[in-house]
Amino acid sequence: MLEKCTACGSRILAGATSFRQWHFCSDTCEQSFKVQLADQMLPPELVAEHVDALFRGPCPQCQKTTGNDLFSSTKVTGLLLLYHMESGSTLCCASCGRKNRLWAALHCLFLGWWSPRSAFINLFVLPTNIIAGLCARQPQAPSPEITQMVKCSLIEMMWPEIAKAIEAAEREALSASHDAETV
Repeated sequence: MLEKCTACGSRILAGATSFRQWHFCSDTCEQSFKVQLADQMLPPELVAEHVDALFRGPCPQCQKTTGNDLFSSTKVTGLLLLYHMESGSTLCCASCGRKNRLWAALHCLFLGWWSPRSAFINLFVLPTNIIAGLCARQPQAPSPEITQMVKCSLIEMMWPEIAKAIEAAEREALSASHDAETV
């Protein structure tokens, strides 16, 4: 039988990811599960403190303290018959985010046209990178993406304490159901 995704309940054919004893059909489902777990198990003050420290901390690339955010970019590389597409988000200040997006656009401009498929994909990716690079603005407040990233990392960092709390809650629920049956 095929396993079910813990987050969405769909059957997992291939490419499953896992976190501890739970299995997920995609990284998105795994991240969603971790965020829900963090919402249930972590105090909001702790999450807010870590989000604020990450947002107001120095940029990991240039060390300026102007406010960090997640900036995404996509690179397309054409190889005669094949192509390679790489997407990712980087935590940095707006200036570094702009530079990263414009470097990705430059990469696509020179290396993204060398196969028919990559040339077609590049028609959409190149303008997206350029427009996103030119429109990158300094964030005024932490984005929801940063909050999700912090919640996921806190769940992984604090797993031993969270596991103990989950086990205690399960024991308490089992004890309560046992007491209800005996009454």
